[in-house]
Amino acid sequence: YVNVFDYVYQYKDHLGNIRLSYSDANGDGQVAVSEIREEKNYYPFGLTHKGYNNTVRGRKHNYGYNGKEENNELGLEWLDFSARNYDPALGRWMNIDPLADLMRRHSPYNYAFDNPIYFIDPDGMSPLGANGPTLDFFDLSGNKIGTDGVDDGRKAVVKDRSEVRSVKRTDRGGGTTQLSDVSSAKVLPSDATLKEAVDVLDRQIDNGGLKEESSIVMKDGSVVKGKTGSTPTIENGVQTAKATLPALPEGKTHADAEASIHSHPTAVQEVGGVIYPQSANNPSTGPDSDQTTFANYGTNIIVGPLGEVRNATQNPDGSNNIPNRSNGVVIYNSQSQQQVELKRRAVQKIINSQ
Repeated sequence: YVNVFDYVYQYKDHLGNIRLSYSDANGDGQVAVSEIREEKNYYPFGLTHKGYNNTVRGRKHNYGYNGKEENNELGLEWLDFSARNYDPALGRWMNIDPLADLMRRHSPYNYAFDNPIYFIDPDGMSPLGANGPTLDFFDLSGNKIGTDGVDDGRKAVVKDRSEVRSVKRTDRGGGTTQLSDVSSAKVLPSDATLKEAVDVLDRQIDNGGLKEESSIVMKDGSVVKGKTGSTPTIENGVQTAKATLPALPEGKTHADAEASIHSHPTAVQEVGGVIYPQSANNPSTGPDSDQTTFANYGTNIIVGPLGEVRNATQNPDGSNNIPNRSNGVVIYNSQSQQQVELKRRAVQKIINSQ
């Protein structure tokens, strides 16, 4: 029996570039220098480095940049990407983009949006993120409306209606929309943070609606839940619902946290004939306030009733006359600037979207 197979293994980088071809010819489970068949290193747009590591042991392997076949016929040295031919010396396609009408902001001959470290183009049709799932766009109702080729797996909400329509049109045509081209888009925190925001809201409602709840979500996805706050008090005509964020895990700092989350009362307190409705759109100010806490975290979330009530009154029968408000999530940055507000139902749809 003669073993006619000669196995050659390959090491690829995050872009699919074949960087190293090697074998274990003697079967000892280790790869010696003499068993390295070929090494390739590339400039960002795919041209091969010359002048070092030029040794080829055995047959030359014609697949390299992005794992594509190198076509050396007629000395052109193009790469075959199926739909188009690519010239790594120019960093440009040699054929027009078949989907050019879906990406009008870019030249039909550009490769990977001129960002080959961040994007790849598997078949010559359209750039995609190299490392994983695309960024998904949603409208304010939580409906998925399109995708972006950025390879970070994040989700973004588009607030402007005209931009929502534009993203939808591009998606229906099979194209992708760049985050930088959507001025009203706001990138959302992770699903772990959104799930905990909904949980904090549910805990607030379950405790009767007046005592605040809180959590901190760490960047590794772990959650630190806070203790239920005390019943709000009225001081000088101002309602104060005191709650404290939980302590960070031992050895961790604010930089290790993705987001702070706390609730504002979902129930309405009435004291001495005065009604005190709270809102997730109104961070507290002053010492030991929401705004002071927000400065420590890149992302901050208040859950509770959406929208402020300026004229709450009592009806003749003693019942409260307050406009109906939906509960939801309001996201702020470290400067206490509101980024986006979403109803609970919309948040749940975004979390459940795959």
